Amino acid sequence: SAAEDGKASISCTKNGKPLKALPAKLKKHAYVLELKEAEKNLREQYSRSKKMLEEAMEDGVPLLAHEIANIMAHNPVIAPLLRTLVFKSGSALGFYEADALIAPDGTRTEVAEDAELKIAHALDLYESGTWAAYQAYLFEHEIKQPFKQVFRELYVPIEEEADKNESRRYSGYQIQVRQTLATLRSRGWVADYEEGLRKVFHKQGVVVSLYARADWFSPSDIEAPAIEYVRFDRTRGIEPLHIADVDPVLYSEVMRDVDLAVSIAFVGGVDPETGQSTRELRAAIVRCTAEMLKLNNVRVDGNFAFIEGSLADYTVHLGSANVRQQGGKEIPIVPVHSSQRGKLYLPFVDEDPKTVEIVSKVVLLAEDNKLKDPTILQWIE
Repeated sequence: SAAEDGKASISCTKNGKPLKALPAKLKKHAYVLELKEAEKNLREQYSRSKKMLEEAMEDGVPLLAHEIANIMAHNPVIAPLLRTLVFKSGSALGFYEADALIAPDGTRTEVAEDAELKIAHALDLYESGTWAAYQAYLFEHEIKQPFKQVFRELYVPIEEEADKNESRRYSGYQIQVRQTLATLRSRGWVADYEEGLRKVFHKQGVVVSLYARADWFSPSDIEAPAIEYVRFDRTRGIEPLHIADVDPVLYSEVMRDVDLAVSIAFVGGVDPETGQSTRELRAAIVRCTAEMLKLNNVRVDGNFAFIEGSLADYTVHLGSANVRQQGGKEIPIVPVHSSQRGKLYLPFVDEDPKTVEIVSKVVLLAEDNKLKDPTILQWIE
């Protein structure tokens, strides 16, 4: 059977009661083996579809309305993924339902069967002025998207980059070569002897290079090179490509890749001063969580969440997740990520562990009158 989120699973009942596991004597049964093979294929289809839909959003691939409606009606694996996504048709945005796009305020925009829709990018939501409304809607209805769409980090070129083909916003960050390579390979980057790491966007005719003085082909853990620049070039011709002329979605996705690599592979093993966009989204998630849980003693300002507790007042940094008592010292609260999984609602499936950690700490400290852990209480003055 397919669950609400589209993931296939096998269940077993005996005398009307569900069993926790298959009886050992049935595990090699021909019918059970056939079911397991079908489950494996459906789960692989789910993973492939998730990746394809995210890539379709990044590339702005048009989808016909009647194709989306057909999949929603007949495909129990992909339909749940499509129902949670925001689509764009012309200037209209919304969740697709019964030949219409439905906005968070209930506004319906009728869509013709042969109309072209695209999966909205964070840039579309930002430019429409409805980004915050969609973020609040996801929280209010506890909708979990298959990938970051509404809560996707957005990066906009800074003024001094406009007439250049290089961005130096990450220059100076020291990175671990192996981890950087592993992180960016999964996002379509490849190593090049001369140019460092490269990602080619064939449709837009753009090649992007991330340069650091590193040996990407035989990475050593001893060396920790610093990023020097991210450069944008045309795949054809010799005319320079200015960042102002780069597709803004392409620019945002490239910078998101680099920011992800920096936060994972930064030397020292801690989240550095995280990109502005990541902090803004964490701030939005903290605000929405506080509203949902009716935590009136939480506010966000700049890079910090401020909490007025019963025992003391605290700050949680939105980049590093460090906790401090206001006017006092750091309070070491160590996250145990594996035990936290699934206990905290986040509006996307692939939870960013640092975001989970920050939101968990904010909720914990907002209700510090319920704290029983002596290792935390001993630090609060």
